[in-house]
Amino acid sequence: HLAPRIGNEKVLRMRLFLDAASAEMFADNGATALTDIFFPNEDFQRITLYAEKSAVKFNGGKVYPLRRIWD
Repeated sequence: HLAPRIGNEKVLRMRLFLDAASAEMFADNGATALTDIFFPNEDFQRITLYAEKSAVKFNGGKVYPLRRIWD
C-alpha cells in the first residue's frame, strides 16, 4: 500500500507500530499515515524498509515493546 507524503522535508521521521495483525505508520508529524491489517501464519522475526525512485540513508531507529492490553 502507498501513503502519499504530505510533507516535503528532506529528513523523513516516521513511527511504525506493529502488533500481531496490524501495522500503522505515521510520518511528517502525523500528516502522512498508513494503516494495514494482515493475518500472518507465524510471528515476525525481521522488518525490511525500502525506497523506490531515490536513494536514502537510514540513520537508525529504536525499538520499544508495547505493553499488552489483553492478558
